Amino acid sequence: MEFRKNDLVTLEIEDCGIDGEGIGKADGFTVFVKDAVIGDTVTAKIIKAKKNYGYGRLMEVLKPSPYRVEPKCEFARQCGGCQLQALSYDQQLVFKTNKVKGHLERIGGFTDIPMEPIIGMDELFHYRNKAQFPVGRNKEGKIVTGFYAGRTHNIIENRDCALGVAENKEVLDRVIAHMEKYGIEPYNEATGKGLVRHVLIRYGYFTKEVMVCLILNGNKIPKEEQLVKSLCEIPGMTSITINVNKKHSNVILGEEIRLLWGQEYITDRIGDISYQISPLSFYQVNPMQTQKLYAKALEYADLHGQETVWDLYCGIGTISLFLAQKAKFVRGVEIVPAAIENAKENAKLNGLENTEFFVGKAEEVLPREYKKNGVYADVIVVDPPRKGCDETLLETMVEMNPDRIVYVSCDSATLARDLKYLPLSMIFFKTVPGPTEGSWLTSPINIRRMFSGTAFNRLLIRRMSTMELSSMIRTSPSSGCSSLCSKVPEPVYPSRRWIVFASIPVDSEALFAARPVGAARRMCSLNFLNTSMIPWVTVVFPVPGPPVSTMPFDAAAVRIAYSWTSSYWIPSSSAIPDTSTERSGLPLRCLSYQILRYR
Repeated sequence: MEFRKNDLVTLEIEDCGIDGEGIGKADGFTVFVKDAVIGDTVTAKIIKAKKNYGYGRLMEVLKPSPYRVEPKCEFARQCGGCQLQALSYDQQLVFKTNKVKGHLERIGGFTDIPMEPIIGMDELFHYRNKAQFPVGRNKEGKIVTGFYAGRTHNIIENRDCALGVAENKEVLDRVIAHMEKYGIEPYNEATGKGLVRHVLIRYGYFTKEVMVCLILNGNKIPKEEQLVKSLCEIPGMTSITINVNKKHSNVILGEEIRLLWGQEYITDRIGDISYQISPLSFYQVNPMQTQKLYAKALEYADLHGQETVWDLYCGIGTISLFLAQKAKFVRGVEIVPAAIENAKENAKLNGLENTEFFVGKAEEVLPREYKKNGVYADVIVVDPPRKGCDETLLETMVEMNPDRIVYVSCDSATLARDLKYLPLSMIFFKTVPGPTEGSWLTSPINIRRMFSGTAFNRLLIRRMSTMELSSMIRTSPSSGCSSLCSKVPEPVYPSRRWIVFASIPVDSEALFAARPVGAARRMCSLNFLNTSMIPWVTVVFPVPGPPVSTMPFDAAAVRIAYSWTSSYWIPSSSAIPDTSTERSGLPLRCLSYQILRYR
C-alpha cells in the first residue's frame, strides 16, 4: 500500500529513534512519530512520505503505553527543548543505554560490549545552571520570551522552564517589564532590527550566585541603571553584563562583553574544586551529574601522583583541575583564548601549580608538542565537542602510546567512529580442552564461535617496562612466572618494550564470572595497555589462581585484539606446556607466552 502526505495511519509503536521519536509500521511502511512512546497505539498523520518510510504527527493516543507518563511541562510537545518527558525515567535510561550501544555496534563495529549500568539522576527537574532565552514578539505584538519550537525559530512563551532554576522567571519578568516600560524593541531576525536578542542566565548551583547577560544588537540598553537596580533585588545577584552581537545570524553570543554591575563571573564548585564562570565559558549544565561524570573520569584515569596527563578540549579547566588533584602534572589544550585565561585563573584560585595550558586546536598543539618538544603522556583525557576528535589528533594519541585514554563523549555516534582509530587491547580467555595450536583467532566473532556457550572476559591491562618484567620474573617465584624464566628472551632491542600479564592470585571462578570491565579491573588491579606502536611484544599469560594450585583444566586461549592494526597469534609448541603430562594433578600455572608481530 502506498502512503501519501496527510494520510491517517494507526500504529503500534515498537521502537524508539535516536532522537526519542516513536517508530511504528503500517503495512510494512515505517513511520517516525514525535511524542509517541514505545508500547503506545496511536493515530498519526503522515506529514512527509518517502518510498519506504515517512514522518508522522501524533494525532491521538488510542492505547497508552505502560511507560507513558504525564509530562511535567505543559509546553513539552510544542517546545523543542525536551523530547522524552512523556516517557518514564527508567525507560529513558533504557533508551539512552540502547542508543549508545547501538552506535558502538553499528558505527564502531564493536560487539558483545560489556557496558556498565547507566548512572541516572536523583532530581529530574530544576537542575540546569544555564539557560538562554530568545526575546521577540508574538502574533499579537506582545513581547515574549521562552524557547524555540522544534525545528523553528518560533518562540514558545515560557518563563518558568521545568528544567531551569526558579531564579530564571524572576530575571525574565524584570527584563521584559523594563523593555515594556521604556519601549525597548526585541530583535527581529527577519529584518535585523531591534535591540534585545537573548537573555542568558547562569546560576551557581552550590554557591547560589546569579549571572545575567543581555545579548544586544547594540552597545547599550536604555535606562541601564534602573534595570540594574531592579535585577539586584534578586537574592544572589552577582554579575550583570552586556554581550554585543550585531551580526545578522543565528549565532547567539558575540565576542564583546561589557560589565554593567558586579563582577564578570560567578563561582561554582565541582567536588572540592572552585571555578570562575564567565558568560562565554563552557561549563556543564547539569551540576549533579557533572560531579558523577568527573568522578568516574578520575577513577578511570587511575592516577597515583606520578602521572603526566594531557586534557584536550579542556575549556576553563574543569576536568584538568579535577585531575590535577591526583596527577603529577596536567597540561590542557583549548581553542578559545578566553577559556584558557579562565583555566589559568581557576588553577590559581584552587592553589594548583601543577598545570599548564595551551591556546590552540588540540589536533595542532598535541602533535607539535609531541614531535617537536618530545612531550609524553601517561594518561590522555579528551572531552571533544559533538563532532568528535580530529583524525590527526587520534593518530598522535596512538603514537604517544599512553597507558590510558579516557574519552568523555557528548555524542555516542562520533565516539563510536573515533574508537575505530584507537587500538583497543583486549584479552579474550577461556579454558579449552588441550593446547590450541593451529587456532587462528582473527576476530571477536570467531572467538565467540569457539567459546560458544562459555564465559570469556575482556580485561584492561597494564604496560610494564623491561626492568619491571625482568625483576618480576626473577624475584617473585610465588607469582608462578619463575617456570618460564628461561623461556623469556633477554631484551636484545633495548628501545623496544616488553609486555607481561602478571599473575594475580584470585579465585579463578570469580575472575571468569566478572564480565563487566569495571569489576574485572577492580579485582585484578589491571590498567590500560596500548601497544599499537610496539613491533614486538612478549606475553606471559598465567592462569588465574592461587600461587600454588592444581588447575582442573588443561590450557588457556589468549587473544590480543586491535581495532585498526593487523596482528597475529603465533602459537609455539615450545612456548605452550604439554598439558597432557600434567593432568595427573601437577601444578600448572603459566601456560604460554606468544610473540605478536605488527605490520
